[in-house]
Amino acid sequence: MTGGDRAQHSAASYEIIRQVEVLKKDEKLTVIALGALTNVASAVFIQPSITKHIKLYWLGSTYDFEKGILLKNDFNCAMDPYAVNHLLFSEVEMHIMPVSVASKIKFTYDETREKLGGHFLGAYLLKVWDDHIDGGRTSRIIWDLSIINAVIRPNWVEEVAITTSKDNGNRIIYYYKDFDAEKMRADFFQKIVAYKRP
Repeated sequence: MTGGDRAQHSAASYEIIRQVEVLKKDEKLTVIALGALTNVASAVFIQPSITKHIKLYWLGSTYDFEKGILLKNDFNCAMDPYAVNHLLFSEVEMHIMPVSVASKIKFTYDETREKLGGHFLGAYLLKVWDDHIDGGRTSRIIWDLSIINAVIRPNWVEEVAITTSKDNGNRIIYYYKDFDAEKMRADFFQKIVAYKRP
């Protein structure tokens, strides 16, 4: 970044701009972000006119629904806090799966081995689990499944509209408050088992 240009001029940010520019006037581009919001925020910074034409689904932050407190101390926020703030104060339609909610989507090693061990993809996933730096763990949260399922299976999630505080944009953001983790796990196992080698 140089001078007042806070954008990261990546191929991804320019692709977002390009995709928005070919939309019809009343359409929105659906963007699913699983990590830092750098590319989305950069696209908005480079071309502010696209903000009303993006529907962003993001896995990140923590939200205390009882106290109405948004925390931005998780990995996805910490990797680019400027991007998070830039988008909170933008007009981009945001649907957020807080990591505090996404943590429900937990898989145990024993269940995964039992259900997928005989499948070639299951064997690969178990090898990745075993070879990971903390391969001895007996369970893992598969974070990304929560937000992906929220987009494709909206009837499995509970989403609420919340007006954020003044220091977080003071606008409506849609937060996922809960979801059916059991259905998501069962669906994941079923999809893997049903997949055949090409």
